[in-house]
Amino acid sequence: MAQTYLEMTEYFYYRCSTASQDEERQIRSALDAGVKKENIYGDKITGVSQYGDRPAYMEMVQQLQPSDVVITEDLTRYGRSLVLMLVEINKLIERGVEIKTLDKRLDTTTMPKEIVKLLVGIMGYCAEQELSAIISRTSEGRAVAK
Repeated sequence: MAQTYLEMTEYFYYRCSTASQDEERQIRSALDAGVKKENIYGDKITGVSQYGDRPAYMEMVQQLQPSDVVITEDLTRYGRSLVLMLVEINKLIERGVEIKTLDKRLDTTTMPKEIVKLLVGIMGYCAEQELSAIISRTSEGRAVAK
């Protein structure tokens, strides 16, 4: 019996939190990693936004097929909310989509599923705590500036 191999396409997703942030660094990283320019998607939106509010992300997700790979610079590009990140990444994995980060902290093509879930949970928690610290420092800076 002949084996059937699924064709794999690599996609890259970037997210910038504000309109003033430059996405060029992330796009350059994607191109350097070998992702085709037409498969690079990105949004300028806060990390705590709902995925449905990210038009480029939603366009990319609609194209994904089992065995495709979504690459991001790091997991914080998915967001800064632990719950939202876990739900979204699990949805992709359940569809047979692989996830990789350029910082090499996550690669579902080589890691056991149990380790992936553990790492996503830990990294999601860290991203959420980092956001909390940023908000706190910004508030303190504004208070001092008054």
